[in-house]
Amino acid sequence: PQEVTNIVIDNSITDFGYQPFKYITTTDPIVVPSSVTTISLDAFKWVTTPEIILSDSITEIAGYAFCFTTADKITIPDSVEKIGEHVFHGADVENLVIPDSVTSIGDDAFVRTSATIYCISSSPCAGKGSSNIVPYEKQGGVYILDGKYYYSGSDMANTTNECKKALGECKRDVLEAKGICQGSACDTFIQSDGNYMLKYNGKTYQSINDLLKGNYDKRRIYTIEEANFVAGPVNRVSIKYR
Repeated sequence: PQEVTNIVIDNSITDFGYQPFKYITTTDPIVVPSSVTTISLDAFKWVTTPEIILSDSITEIAGYAFCFTTADKITIPDSVEKIGEHVFHGADVENLVIPDSVTSIGDDAFVRTSATIYCISSSPCAGKGSSNIVPYEKQGGVYILDGKYYYSGSDMANTTNECKKALGECKRDVLEAKGICQGSACDTFIQSDGNYMLKYNGKTYQSINDLLKGNYDKRRIYTIEEANFVAGPVNRVSIKYR
């Protein structure tokens, strides 16, 4: 194994190729720049590092990417949609939060990992090689576990920074932090989550979670007057197809 202080990945890099960091040990975190959209096959296999920081431009993590990786922390961003086979096979990681953006997980993705794996209840985590899976819920960007609210997946997994407010107020904090709305302007978003159509920056969303994940339904254009959102149930919205 080769030990280095840190690994600097230039923001011109778009693809790591096969096994670029295998057997390397670093004393500083590894930061993946926003120019990278896919973590390639075996990218961090056998790497030892305090932390691997992935940018929110990443949509896919290919097979074996963190196989036998040792890291105190790996945060999977909400942009990731696909996780390949054996991705965390044998990985020595404390906690892994699989965001609700992930819709596809390969076979044996978590086999032999030491991690506790937090998965949204509807996710495809089950049967992927680990019995240590903890289900959580999510509303308007707020993570809910055992009746407690958290601002982020990391907070939830590490039981830190619990939101002591009511769920609606926790949602407001998340929406304000993400620049979706401010103050009283957040009220309709909070009330509408899950049951109303929302319009934000000219795009229409089914719920706040869809808005936060960018799940815009491009098949429909809704005619909405004098508002940035629809203040009514979906089945009462006047829809004009174009």
